[in-house]
Amino acid sequence: MTNYSPREACTQGSMVPPEVPRTIERVVATLRVDSVGSAAFGTSRSYFAKGVQQGKVYRAVGPHHPWQAGSDPAARPAWQRLDAKDTLAEGDVVRAVGLGEFTVEAVLGETRKGRVRVRLRSTRERRPESGAA
Repeated sequence: MTNYSPREACTQGSMVPPEVPRTIERVVATLRVDSVGSAAFGTSRSYFAKGVQQGKVYRAVGPHHPWQAGSDPAARPAWQRLDAKDTLAEGDVVRAVGLGEFTVEAVLGETRKGRVRVRLRSTRERRPESGAA
């Protein structure tokens, strides 16, 4: 067995390296899942809402990441399907099939016009290249 770096393994067709997480701050109208999800991935709200309606968006229930306080590194989260009207809270981990995953790191407050400023940590899914096996 040959050891490859993650980038080399991708070219060998054995795996796709994960995207590096990025932290972003956005102002959203509400903490509804479609509003926050569209901000996390840079898509339109209607596009993200269509994915929610099709049942492709889930929230992690229970411990998710090993670095979260009090979580067992071997434990896997249960995933709860979200509805478009569900609201998110600080610390929620959301998975959108085909787009990636994001965490609501902090709700930073409200703007003068009543909108909500949030800090998100998102990781986009990487697609294998069309020539990969």
